[in-house]
Amino acid sequence: MPTPTTSRWAITCRAVVLVAMCAATLGGSSARAYFAGGGKDAEKGNDCLIGYDGVDEGDVSLDGKKAVVQCTDCDPSCDHDGVAAPNGSCLFAVGVCIDQPGVARCTPPAGLDKAKATAKAKRVKGRFDVQLPQVLEGSACGALLDFFVPVKETNKGTADGSGTVELSAKVKKNTAEGIDKARQDVDKLTFVCVPRPEGEACPSASTTSTSVVPTTVTSSITTTSSSTSTELSTSTTSTTFTTSTSVGETTSTTVASTTSSTEPEPTTTTTSTIGTTTSLATTTSTSIPTTTSSSTSTTTSTTTSTTIPPLCGNGVLDAGETCDDGNHSDNDGCPADCFIADCTPIAGTVRPVTVSFSAPQNVDVAALTLLLNYPEQQVFMPPGGPQTQISSTYFVPAYPSSQVFIRGADLAPAGSTGSGHAVRGVMADSEAVPHGPIFQLKFQDCEGAATPIAGEFNCTVLDASDPFSNPLFNVTCSATLP
Repeated sequence: MPTPTTSRWAITCRAVVLVAMCAATLGGSSARAYFAGGGKDAEKGNDCLIGYDGVDEGDVSLDGKKAVVQCTDCDPSCDHDGVAAPNGSCLFAVGVCIDQPGVARCTPPAGLDKAKATAKAKRVKGRFDVQLPQVLEGSACGALLDFFVPVKETNKGTADGSGTVELSAKVKKNTAEGIDKARQDVDKLTFVCVPRPEGEACPSASTTSTSVVPTTVTSSITTTSSSTSTELSTSTTSTTFTTSTSVGETTSTTVASTTSSTEPEPTTTTTSTIGTTTSLATTTSTSIPTTTSSSTSTTTSTTTSTTIPPLCGNGVLDAGETCDDGNHSDNDGCPADCFIADCTPIAGTVRPVTVSFSAPQNVDVAALTLLLNYPEQQVFMPPGGPQTQISSTYFVPAYPSSQVFIRGADLAPAGSTGSGHAVRGVMADSEAVPHGPIFQLKFQDCEGAATPIAGEFNCTVLDASDPFSNPLFNVTCSATLP
């Protein structure tokens, strides 16, 4: 069992998705916002060595020489916790990119010799690392990080809270490779969470303009060979799937399966409509049933069938949808298929579910973020609606908080009081945590629903790292029921 240490809060939920996020992960150009960092190294032509992914340069202001990004609690444009009411904190999305082209007066090097990215929020114990690209070569980005910044509580009320993300990158002199002098890029960006004034309503979440719904969407529904088919009903048997995600709003999924489908080419991926929100990702990613089993890589003999609303992901609530937040991610309040089943919870019932992680015997795991999709038509997480932290009545960590930081959030649409659809769990410490149980959830049963089985709880590790903050890719998680 770990000894009491300073916890390292490492939510690295890379929310993900589809083609745009996959390109960033594999080193392609990122479609997200990017801020090079500026500072004195920009004047030396080194500002492209390392910078901030997910940060729009237009949102950065200068306070003297300090670069600042500011957000007001529960503003959905910058506070990504999905809670439509002030909760005393902001959740920023920020990542790291290296060797980016298009930065003024800077020629990207072929690679870096050294890079580092750390984050620290005031009133949150510990400093933790922001994930870098796996290889420090070429133009590449690491995983987006959910950076939690609480407001400051004082005797006179609340005040601005803040945190910083510091980056550094170096290229050594190497005349044999044509590098005549060493290069360095050091950046520091301050994130400020402003308390929302008492009684002031939170802004409404912006939605994607309906003008982005092209007429080709309708025609693709009836064209059997279309690569952008938006209505896909698939019966899957003996399916193996792997889900890769990281904090944001979408999910990249690779599916290898035997299928019978209404589409003659079910594995075709669209390239012509990637820039259109409404036609993005209704082939491989949305065909995953929300109740299919188990861990990151699992084989199941269960036969399932899912029909995806044709306009899911356009940011507009259409027929067949219970929510639509403009993406196809399970790692936020609205699931990838834009549908959350109804549940009438049975008061007094308790359905315990234990969540555990595993890794090869010689692999030390100090931090991870996981996503547990649960069958919301069969179980209910009280009291309903989005919860950034599930109460101790229904969430029981396997370790005391003095030993390991463990937290769980129930994901549901903003403003909802009904069922959620998934639990995001976070574990973090500065040393290895024994493989095994992390926490137990206490659901309520739904009226008229069949008794759930473990295979209907799908657990995926979104991100994991060892005690030295090196990323791990062989960590899995699972759910067990008594």
